[in-house]
Order: sequence, then C-alpha cells, then structure tokens
Amino acid sequence: MYLKRLMAAALLGSTVIMAAAWAQSTLMFTAVMPEPVVDTTPLALASADLDGDGNIDLVVVNSDADDVSVLKGHGDGTFETALNLDVGVLPVAVAIRDFNGDGKPDIITADSVDNTVTVLPNQGSMTFGQPIATDTGVSPAGIAVGDFNGDGKADVATADSFDDTVSILLGTGTGAFGLPTAIAVGAAPENITARELNSDGKVDLVVANTQGGTDGIGSISILKGHGDGTFEALPEIAADVIDGPVAVLAADFNNDGKIDIAVVNGDSDDVAILIGHGDLTFDAPLLPTTLVASSPLAGAIGDFDGDGKLDIATSSEFEDKAAVILGKGDGTFADYVPFDVGAAPAGIVGVDLNKDQKIDIATVGQDTQTVSVLLNETQLAACVGDCAGDGEVTVDELLIMVNIALGSAQVDTCLAGDKDGNGEVTIDEILLSVNNALNGCAQ
Repeated sequence: MYLKRLMAAALLGSTVIMAAAWAQSTLMFTAVMPEPVVDTTPLALASADLDGDGNIDLVVVNSDADDVSVLKGHGDGTFETALNLDVGVLPVAVAIRDFNGDGKPDIITADSVDNTVTVLPNQGSMTFGQPIATDTGVSPAGIAVGDFNGDGKADVATADSFDDTVSILLGTGTGAFGLPTAIAVGAAPENITARELNSDGKVDLVVANTQGGTDGIGSISILKGHGDGTFEALPEIAADVIDGPVAVLAADFNNDGKIDIAVVNGDSDDVAILIGHGDLTFDAPLLPTTLVASSPLAGAIGDFDGDGKLDIATSSEFEDKAAVILGKGDGTFADYVPFDVGAAPAGIVGVDLNKDQKIDIATVGQDTQTVSVLLNETQLAACVGDCAGDGEVTVDELLIMVNIALGSAQVDTCLAGDKDGNGEVTIDEILLSVNNALNGCAQ
C-alpha cells in the first residue's frame, strides 16, 4: 500500500485536474510541482501571512518529528524550503494567532504526549523565539483560539482525547496562559472549533467526540460561552449519522443568517449538516448526508466556485484525494468531486495562495511528507457583493458588507463580498459591490 501511494504520487505530475460540478461552474485545479517537502508524519496545517509581505505562508505540524515546518509563500502557490522548529512531543494540531500582543501572528501547537500547548513567538522576518509551553489536559488532539473573556487577549481551548474534556487556557498576553480549566464533554474528543453561535457577542465552542453518545459511535458537544472565560456544557448531540466525527466546521450553510454545524465523519465517509436556530439549538442532521472520499481526516470551508455559497473540502486518507462538495445555499451539497493529492492526506486548508481571488487547497501527505497545493483555476460564477448568489446585488447585501467591514458581522455571511478571499471586506470591495448594484452583475 505504501509503495502504491508513492507511485501514485510520482505520477501526479504538474497537471490540470477538472471535474463536472453543481450548477454553472466546473471545478478546475492545477497541482503545483514539485511539492514542498516537510518533516516526518505531517498531520495538520494552518495558513497566515507570517512576515507581513502580503503572501500567505503555511505552517505544518509534524507529529513524529516533534516539530513544525514553516513554509514561506512566494504569492504564486510555491514556497521556500521548509524551516523546521522544535515544539512539544507528538504535536497533532496547529493554529496561528497573535498571543503576545505585538501584532505578529504566532504559532501554537497541541502536543499530545507532553500534554501541553507550545507557542512559538513570531519575531518577524520568519524568525521565531524560544518555545513557551503551557499544560493542558491529557493528550490534546484539537485546538481552537478565540477571545473567551473579552479582554482582547487570545485564549485557547484544547480537545483532550484521553480525559474526555476540553481545557480552557486564558491568555496572559505574553505568549503564556493561565492554569487550565477542564470541562467534561463526550468520549474521545478529537476536534474543536470556536465560533459565536447565538449572536450574543460571546464565543462558543463546538467539539467532535469520536466515541461519544450512548452507542459510542460519536457525538457533538456544544459549550456555551459566558463571555468571562467560563463555559456551560449543553447536552451532547448524537444521531445515527454522526459516526466517528473527526472535524466540526461552524458557518452559515443555508444563508439564513444563523450558524450551522458541518460534521465530517471519518467512519461513514460523509458530511452531516446540523441547521442552527441561532439560539444554540440545532435540527437533527439533514438527510441524506453528503458522501465524500473514504476515510476523511479533516475539513475546510471555502467558496471554491465563487457562487456566494459555502462549499466544503475534505482530505481522504485512504484514497489520496481532496474531495470538494459544492454547497447549494440551502444546507445541502452536490456530489463530491475528487482531486489527487499526496499519499495519506491529513490536514487541509482553503485559502488564496496565489492572489488571484480564488480559494485554493493545500493538504499534507503523511506518507509523502509533502504539502500538496491545488491552485484554483475555476471560472468563478458570482459577482462581488452578490451574497445570495442570485445574480444581483441588493441594498440589504450592501449593508451586510458594511457590517462585515465594521466588524459587526462575520465574513462568511457574504463570501461574495470578500473578493480577494483574505477574510475581510475593504472599501474597494464595497465600491465594486455598489457598482454591481447600480449596473448589474456581469453575465
């Protein structure tokens, strides 16, 4: 199997990969070769502009090497040789955020053997200071970042797989954290995401428990944030179609202004959608669920076809694929479209890597020890400001964009307003939207 995967990876070449997809767009990605090399057993990755040059960089966590690989981006989908930096023992998750208030994005890993998180302070120009470790619960498997107590400092939550808990670590603004506070969740939590779920201005947490529920096949835990660093665990959400959840993604998938939850199931090879009511309650998962390539390990959100509707990409460990399911804007998705990537892909991100205002895909190959970069060559369908993807820009949509620009609304409430895919709405993008409202979207 290992030899087969290596041969398949070698045959990828520098190719253009196309597949028919939902609605008007045909997804098309170009595989960038050669693939950037990282260290042993890469499991997860995160993206950000680490050095302020306007190009997206990648950070890969290498579990068997006890380090991270920092890949400086050139802004065209290619990267410099990896800079490897030591962290804790058996790191399995990574995130990027400014933890010491100096305006530079720092790196944080969850170290599953050391039972710590490790911060690498960004000193600028792709250099990093000495690691700062803080204790967590036993075997942290997932990590989420947010301001949990409203003090303007980045806090961290870890999903502690051996403790069946989530550890809350409040940031001190120095790169270190206070003592962990444990909150009981379902069995074997593996992934966690931070998102405001009920429009109260307080960050909540969503947790994937791989062995949760009464039947032990998996569950979702919702932790309601109180805004002071404390959380309330709500009853577990379990269903037959939550089967070995490995990732949870929180966003508005049906365009009703309320946050929903996408559950990536590693055992049933599908994605289940829980439609949110905006009050921390959710409908039972929509049926049927959407199949993806076998043994997904991670998921990422992006508008890959530019129609203003959220799509999802997953990594398939057994099939060596990235699978994209295109959203229809009502919480349902089209059949998955597979694309070849490096062997045994694990972590996956969706981000514009070559500054063409299209969301690209990057995955890490555990067996190849590389990063697969798929540059998005899809002919995008939406025009700037067309939040609903209906071919026109309305006054209400312009107001949504203004609210995003002011920070009072999330960018995923109108992905079509974020023309360059950088997570923000600028004055230029608002002006383009006004022009589209006055003159119509180009057909």
